[in-house]
Amino acid sequence: MIASQKGQLDAVKALIETGAEVSQTNKTGWSPLMIASQKGQLDAVMALIEAGAEVSQTNKDIKKALDVAAKNGHKNVVQLLEACKTKIFRQQFNDMYERKEQQIRQQKKDTEKQLRDVRQQKEETEKQLQDVKQQKEDTDKQLRDVRQQKEETEKQLREARQQKEQTEKQLRDLWHGKEEEEKQLDNVKKNSEKLLAFVRDNQTKTEQQLHDMRQQKEQAEQQLHDMKQQKEQAEQRLHDMRQQNGEIKEQIDAYEKRLIATESMLVQMQLKNKSLEQELVQPSDTSQITQTANYRSYSLLSSSVLRNSSIDENEHP
Repeated sequence: MIASQKGQLDAVKALIETGAEVSQTNKTGWSPLMIASQKGQLDAVMALIEAGAEVSQTNKDIKKALDVAAKNGHKNVVQLLEACKTKIFRQQFNDMYERKEQQIRQQKKDTEKQLRDVRQQKEETEKQLQDVKQQKEDTDKQLRDVRQQKEETEKQLREARQQKEQTEKQLRDLWHGKEEEEKQLDNVKKNSEKLLAFVRDNQTKTEQQLHDMRQQKEQAEQQLHDMKQQKEQAEQRLHDMRQQNGEIKEQIDAYEKRLIATESMLVQMQLKNKSLEQELVQPSDTSQITQTANYRSYSLLSSSVLRNSSIDENEHP
């Protein structure tokens, strides 16, 4: 009761969760709902109504929570208590449910769109990964060709050196020969030097090409690593989107079940209201007793509907 008087909402909810009796009264017949209504603690009043507090309960002065709130000028509390027994509450609940249902549908559409985008991005990533793999294979093939060409060039260089050695040997042997033989020897020497320079130039170019190919291979491997990381990220996002889609479907199913239960309770409320109106036409002690009982049942049903709507708002603001 102290928590209800001071409007300590957390304390009120904690007491309700521990099983405290929300309709218990003190010596003067005041319940926690009456005290909260007297002080204008709207949040505490709403929490007590959600917990099943009896709105029509009276104290020793035969005053209800609605009478106490009206006496102290707390309009918000009065409106809340009156909403528990009028048809306005049904319209408000239906409007609130429609808004929430529209929000859920829009969220579902956005999630499906994001899921399609992630799938498309995954396909593009896989295609890029295949292109990079093909590029790597081509680079490896070019690297093998360059290595083979280098081996052939080295072989030619060895042959040129051998030929040069043979030419030098022939030059030493023919040193004392005729001028024509010396001229031929000079020509052979020049040709050998040209061939050696050509082979050396080819070897330098081949080494440069081999260095470039190695750099291209390293770049291709780095691109392949980046593509693998992007693929893993896309798969993780796809997994998260699927989980979110499942949660949204569960929420929609829960809302549909609550709507069915709420419509059933509203039908019962209408039946109770008609019965109450019929009994109000016949003024008698027996009808007054029946009126009071029906009014309490009607209030309990209204409290249950209000509690369900408040729970929906707390779960999905």
